[in-house]
Amino acid sequence: MGFANEKPYAYATTDGKLKGEAVEVAKTILKRLGIKEVDGVLTQFGSLIPGLKAKRFDMITAGMYVTPERAKEVDFANPDYSIAEAIAVKKGNPKNIKSYEDIKKNKSAMIGVMGGAAEQKYLTASGVSTRQIKIFNDNPSALSALESGRVDVITMTGPSLKAVLDASKSNKVEKVEDFKQPMIDGKSVRSYGASVFRKGDDDFKEAFNKELEKMKTKRRIAQNLEKIWIYRR
Repeated sequence: MGFANEKPYAYATTDGKLKGEAVEVAKTILKRLGIKEVDGVLTQFGSLIPGLKAKRFDMITAGMYVTPERAKEVDFANPDYSIAEAIAVKKGNPKNIKSYEDIKKNKSAMIGVMGGAAEQKYLTASGVSTRQIKIFNDNPSALSALESGRVDVITMTGPSLKAVLDASKSNKVEKVEDFKQPMIDGKSVRSYGASVFRKGDDDFKEAFNKELEKMKTKRRIAQNLEKIWIYRR
C-alpha cells in the first residue's frame, strides 16, 4: 500500500506499524478478501499516483481526494470519508487571513501547501496567484515554513491540520477557527477521499467496493475508526 505519512489518514508509527483512517478501512476489507498481510511503501504525496502506475505498490491508502484530474490516471474506490478545509497562521493572525479570498486580495500573503494536494487546485481556482503559493514535500514541512516566517498561512484538511499542530505543540501558530470554506463555481468545497487502484484492476476494485459498502451499511467504518479518527473538524 502506498502512503504519504499524513495523519490521520495514513502514517507509520515509531515501531514501523502502518496506521490511519484509510489504512484501517483498507486492512479490514483486505482481510475479508483473504489478504492478511500488507506492506506500506512511504512515498511523497505527489508521487503516489506515478508510483501506483509504475507498480511500486498495488493500491494507495492515503486519504486521497477524488478529483476528475486524478480519475483520468487511476481508479478510485467508493469514498470512505468526507471532510472540509482548514488554515493556520502566525499567532494573532497578523494579516487577518480568514479565507482563500483574503489571500487572493493580499498580494503579499504567501501560503504553503503540500505538493500534489487538492488544496493547490482550490487555491488557484479561488484566484490565488501561483506566485503566492509555496509547495512543500509534506504538511510538517509547511508548518515549519509558517513558524519560520517563510509563509504567512498554510492549508490542508481539518484533521491533518489538527494532527500537525498537536504533534508540534507550537506556540507560534494557531488554527483559524472562523475560516470560511472556499467557494468554487458557486459551491462550497466539500471533498471525498478513497482508496486508489490502477486502471485495469477492475476485479480488485469491485471486490473492495463490495466489502466497503457492507461496512457502510452496518456502520462498521465508524466502529472500526472510533479509536483513531480523533481529528474531527
